[in-house]
Amino acid sequence: MQCLTGALFLLLCTSAARGWLKDLDPYKNLITVIHNFYRSYETRAADMKEMKWDDGLQRKAEMWSENCYFDHQRDGLGENLAFVVTGGPDMQDLDIIVHSCRGWWNEVYNWTWSTACVRACHYTQMIWGKTERLGCSLSKCPQMQVDTGKNMDDIDFFVCFYDPPGNSIGKYPYTLGEPCSHCDRLDECHGGLCKSPSLNNSNSSPTTNTQPQSEATLTDSAMTDANVYTPSRAAPSQELNVVHKYL
Repeated sequence: MQCLTGALFLLLCTSAARGWLKDLDPYKNLITVIHNFYRSYETRAADMKEMKWDDGLQRKAEMWSENCYFDHQRDGLGENLAFVVTGGPDMQDLDIIVHSCRGWWNEVYNWTWSTACVRACHYTQMIWGKTERLGCSLSKCPQMQVDTGKNMDDIDFFVCFYDPPGNSIGKYPYTLGEPCSHCDRLDECHGGLCKSPSLNNSNSSPTTNTQPQSEATLTDSAMTDANVYTPSRAAPSQELNVVHKYL
């Protein structure tokens, strides 16, 4: 049976092969840390929020991933999807998570500073400045249908949902400037990221932090003309240390 997208998706997919959820509890903190590590690598972001895990987003991601259909749900959240074809001995869940997150971030090589994500929409969602909540899910799918209609066997399906969503049409991912120099009024600067005291604080106004946590600087021309800015192409060399630290 071919699953259909849209409002009838869940109903029409009930006869398709469903997956089973893997336990992500040991990896919640690690997934959050990896995201914040990549976000902190954007050393010219003035208003980059520190991400926090959201159990509600995790539950929504679980409902989506266990249907084993590789497509976006398009329901008002940011979404990053990845799947791994096992085809042999199963990959460890840790390897799937790290491989997926690294793959999303590596789209930086396809992108230059602009208001369009083009071929780097996973990367720009990961580093979207105003996004501060994420929840993810990992499902084992005996069979998965991709959006081309092709069926694939023995799949690990990794899904992350984000709120507020990124990749807004016509907007840059974040404001250029010194790290933490354009955080919300009650935010604290934590490793170059704007840490909100409460996830319910949605009415704060931007302010200048007088003690940014980075020595990175921008020229006046880069501050006034975003088109001259291109993100760093060097892969973060400390990534594996981050992973091993939080095992």
